[in-house]
Amino acid sequence: MKSLLIDPQELAKRTKESARTVSLRIKEKTWLGFEQLAKENNTTANALISELADYYIESLNGSSLNLSDRDVIMNKFKTFLEKEVRKMCRWSINDVVMDLDTNCLFMLDRDHQSPFYAFVDMYMQSHATVDIDLDYLNQSSIPVELVNKATGEDFVVYPSKQERAEYYAGAYNPADGFSNVLYVPVKKAPDVIRLFKAIDEYAEKNDVTVEYDGDLMEKILIVINKYDYKCAETTSEREYRDIKYDENERRAMLNEIMPLILNATSVGEE
Repeated sequence: MKSLLIDPQELAKRTKESARTVSLRIKEKTWLGFEQLAKENNTTANALISELADYYIESLNGSSLNLSDRDVIMNKFKTFLEKEVRKMCRWSINDVVMDLDTNCLFMLDRDHQSPFYAFVDMYMQSHATVDIDLDYLNQSSIPVELVNKATGEDFVVYPSKQERAEYYAGAYNPADGFSNVLYVPVKKAPDVIRLFKAIDEYAEKNDVTVEYDGDLMEKILIVINKYDYKCAETTSEREYRDIKYDENERRAMLNEIMPLILNATSVGEE
């Protein structure tokens, strides 16, 4: 193992790699010492502290730490999912809908004045068994479609008026022909769809692949059906009535889906 001590001059010469921002609390004397060392070496105190932390972990290479490239990639994916869930749960369900489709703001349901109801109309119209008013449906909706890169199969996600989520392999839908279909109760659908879309967009830009096979979907069904969002409608200053569900319950459901997704994720050519 390398020495855990390193000269400030050597720290200042190290090349920075991509890094994350963290918040640290250190003693005033320690900060003053790093500022003085930084000035002597034409760098900044933050840069020296960052490099010292990197060097320390590198010096422990070969210990019990799991620091493979795969571990790093998976940890970044896990951190991304955690941030997405926290962000979503701070939003009302209307905010989630507008993030999915900003056009919902301009297609408000005439009775409820809510993007959520516009969303329900838009996405549920392609499911022929749904009992809704066909007079004011927006006819340009496109269901959320995700592709299993490992198999080339796709699956679509639809809101459903059923109380429980259901998954059908090879089901027929007018908009897509034969697809694997996940039906999600309407009040949970925006959260589930938003999470899947975030995962899909992340996977497109990074070296990860999620295999949406039948086993994964059955586990996700169990989680979705485990929770029953409690609804509280609140008046806001917006031009529509805001709809909020219990934040803790939303977070619990999404947090329980996350490890299932991570366990079904492969990195690179795995």
